[in-house]
Amino acid sequence: MLRVKDLRAWYGNLPALRGIDFHLEEGELVTLIGSNGAGKSTTLKSLIGLLPGRSGEIEYLGESLLGCTPAGALARGMAMVPEGRWIFPDLTVEENLRLGAFGRRGHPLAVALEREFARFPVLGERRRQKGGTLSGGEQQMLAISRALMSNPRLLLLDEPSLGLAPLMVEKVFALIRDIRKGGIAVLLVEQNSAQALAVADRGYVLSSGRVIISGPAADLLRDPRVGRVYLGYQDFGGGI
Repeated sequence: MLRVKDLRAWYGNLPALRGIDFHLEEGELVTLIGSNGAGKSTTLKSLIGLLPGRSGEIEYLGESLLGCTPAGALARGMAMVPEGRWIFPDLTVEENLRLGAFGRRGHPLAVALEREFARFPVLGERRRQKGGTLSGGEQQMLAISRALMSNPRLLLLDEPSLGLAPLMVEKVFALIRDIRKGGIAVLLVEQNSAQALAVADRGYVLSSGRVIISGPAADLLRDPRVGRVYLGYQDFGGGI
């Protein structure tokens, strides 16, 4: 479904990605883990077209995305939930969701709205409430629901549990499992590496803009080198 080879990216003259290779299959949940500044969020931004300074190969559903804009990626079935949620605080819950359906494929808008309200009953209860008045967890639900309104085949999630209470974190990860069970492939960037690996099929460990370890998520959970990263004892510092 997604093939990335030798992906490189820059912020101005500063290299952020130094030749990343990874892949993701239909219906698979893959996670990118690593310390702050490792290149995880930059990878997602590069895939979706938010970071124009990039090179290498990005093949999605048999087509190159290297020169694609975010709107073009969305039209091909790739949606992203950015770090920090980025909902529209002065718009109602329903208005936020309707914006997420811009250019959508599949079911009529009314059907899609009711599907999301069934998935997130609290959003249905607050459909006429402004997004900025929701709690942090509810705003995260809204951000995810808005992305799902586009009927994506691949969902990119950037730090979905950041800043949430432990109970809400559990709800978010349960939701991620349900999304994957529904047939949507997920590429997850998450600060909580242990929980990310617990729900993923495979994982890639990034450090200094490179992939340094990869494999089945269950194996990475048992790998002592990975343990040192997600427990915060030691960073790889760019290599093994």
